Amino acid sequence: MARISRLTLWGWMPFADEYVLELPAGPIAVVARYVGNPRRSNWAGKTSLIEAITWCLFGQHRKRLEDGVINNARQECGVELELSDLMVVRRVRKRGSATVLTVNLGDEVRRGAAAQEVILDRLCMAHEDYTATVDFTQDDIESLVGMRSGDRRKVISAWLRMERWAQAGRSATDALRNASNGLLAARVMRSSLTGLLTQEEEQTGRTLLERASTDLVDRRARLGAIDAELSKLESPDALARSIDELTRLRKESVVLRFQLKERPAAEQAVSKARVMLDEHRAVLRSAEVRVGDLQAIKEAGFDGVCPITCSACKVATEVTAFVQRSATLLPDAVNAQLEAHGALNKALIPTAPIEARLRELGRVGGQYATMVSRGKELAALVAGQTHTAVAELRAKRSRLEQERVDVLAAFQAAVRVETEWTGKLDALATVRAQAAKCDADIAAFEAAVRVAGLVVRALGPAGVPTRIARAHVARLEHIANGLLADSALSLEFAWERPTKDLEPICMECGHLYAGQRDKKCPGCAAARGPKMSDELELLVDDGSGEIEDVRAKSGGARILVASALRLAASAMLRDVRSTPVAWATVDEPFGPLDTENREGLARIFTGMLGAVGLEQAFVVSHDVVLLDRLPHRLVIEREGSSSTLHLEAS
Repeated sequence: MARISRLTLWGWMPFADEYVLELPAGPIAVVARYVGNPRRSNWAGKTSLIEAITWCLFGQHRKRLEDGVINNARQECGVELELSDLMVVRRVRKRGSATVLTVNLGDEVRRGAAAQEVILDRLCMAHEDYTATVDFTQDDIESLVGMRSGDRRKVISAWLRMERWAQAGRSATDALRNASNGLLAARVMRSSLTGLLTQEEEQTGRTLLERASTDLVDRRARLGAIDAELSKLESPDALARSIDELTRLRKESVVLRFQLKERPAAEQAVSKARVMLDEHRAVLRSAEVRVGDLQAIKEAGFDGVCPITCSACKVATEVTAFVQRSATLLPDAVNAQLEAHGALNKALIPTAPIEARLRELGRVGGQYATMVSRGKELAALVAGQTHTAVAELRAKRSRLEQERVDVLAAFQAAVRVETEWTGKLDALATVRAQAAKCDADIAAFEAAVRVAGLVVRALGPAGVPTRIARAHVARLEHIANGLLADSALSLEFAWERPTKDLEPICMECGHLYAGQRDKKCPGCAAARGPKMSDELELLVDDGSGEIEDVRAKSGGARILVASALRLAASAMLRDVRSTPVAWATVDEPFGPLDTENREGLARIFTGMLGAVGLEQAFVVSHDVVLLDRLPHRLVIEREGSSSTLHLEAS
């Protein structure tokens, strides 16, 4: 538990100077007066003093601008709180600069956002929790009782930190929904599987597959044997053509052999003609040489000089006579040449046909030799074969080819059977694996649905979180009614109420309904109840026996109930969260009350503070009865635009 043991402030709103206040435990009245006018107290700084605490802890204030909290005569303001648990919080702002927050925990110092985190962690409450429980402001005293029931439930749920339970419930609901959807999908998948065979059908298929596999081996072997046998057989048509060609060659060879009988005589005639032609060519060459020599002598002439020694020839007379005689002999030599040439041409005329015939006989001889060679090959090929054998060969080949067609058809049929049943059995294995997986998925999803359903049920409207919340709300109700015991008022919370919609989940087995049509759970046959609203109604009995919503009551009743609830909530938060905050700030909470109720509340208010475990309270009020009952006073004196502050005993 912690209270404020020291308050230091400077430059804060109307307080221009620095004030250090050692604060005692217990209720402290905050009073104000104007110098020269003791009857006036408004706008002196009472609320500003209370707000200094809130600003120091949470940085919240009511001014429009951040610099609005700084006194007009100062350039800086600051508030420092020292708590009884030795935590020191200091918040300072210079005009036009950022606010600086510092938290001291012994030797440890935190600043900025880290310092704010320390405050929230140590106080175990945020600003909204602070204002809803221990900060009684003038315009927010009825915040909790004035809320709609749904918002009120959210606030109290936040106090109790029920969001973790709600998140767990949402996660469990999501898990249940996912498991239910998965189970439905697995069942649909399982029902949609086709291609499953009975054991008899599977056994028949495996027998056919085994038989087809054996047939494939046998048929493949037979096809290989037939192909080998066919490759060894001579083609009947080729054999028949060979026989016919051999017959033709034999006939033609007879004709050629008859023609070749002329060849010796032709060769002898050609030989004689060639001898005669050689003789005529020799005569012609001799005549041509004679003519050439005589022409050379005639053309060269002789000048009496020896062409070898280049001197006068000793036999020049004889040479000159010879040259002259050669010129007279040239015509006769030319005639002799012409006669030799004519004789050669006459000898060539009967020789050409003989040589042509000899060449033709040579070609015929070549054909005959080729024909003899081919005939020998054909004779060896068709040795012992006749056209009857060709017919038998053709019949045998035809039988083998037909057998091959039949074996190939049987082979292809076996392939089809093997392919068909291999596919069916593979598909069967696949479908069985899928079915096994679906069965495993169904079992897993069913288990997940059961577990998630139990978790959802445990976390649902009638589950553990609700029971915990109801227990705390019942305690809150008990404390508040205890505080209201001296009044004519009492309160009670109405936790939830049925709506027009039906529950989305079976509260017995956790089954997740698909819609609004089911009236009973298909899993456990339990009746489907209405969906409960997420509300927390606050009903008040004013002693007349008429219990109604708190918002229907008078302003005074609402203020009394709100005050009791705030103090009870502060006690509950200290219990639930172990918050150390043991002080309250009360700023004019009882204004709307009539005189009797205001005086009655004033008499019991300090007792109410102690009843909920608050060690300290700062009370701003115009109620003299209330202020007179408080042991300490913080006195504010206003003069001009500034206020002073000091602490005094009552």
